[in-house]
Amino acid sequence: MRLLFDAIIDRQMEVRAEASRAMLTLLLCKYIKKYLNDMMKNKNMSTLHGAILGMGAVVRAFPFTTPPDIKPLLKSLCGITSHNAELQKAATTAIREFRRTHRENWEETAKILGSELVYKIENATAPIYYA
Repeated sequence: MRLLFDAIIDRQMEVRAEASRAMLTLLLCKYIKKYLNDMMKNKNMSTLHGAILGMGAVVRAFPFTTPPDIKPLLKSLCGITSHNAELQKAATTAIREFRRTHRENWEETAKILGSELVYKIENATAPIYYA
């Protein structure tokens, strides 16, 4: 586990991305969630990026269901979308993947998430047009 958490904050973006994928197989949700929340308090860019990738891994672990544990993670990911480009891209990718995998049952998912979070998800995944 320690190796995985070291990899998620590595200086190389590729290492962080692979560590994010590896988290899908481990998903000890309560432990990972606490660790990711602690990482989000850090100001180091690679640590923040790793935390966002980790949250995305937890969200991707439930492709067609919506357990209560991912609701706070989705709220956090939606809040990241206004940070720098690297962090924004990682958060938006995770949110888009969640939206894509839950498209068929979106009405049921929306009831579970609540209208405020659904609005944030829709806003975060909307295409950006420049005039």
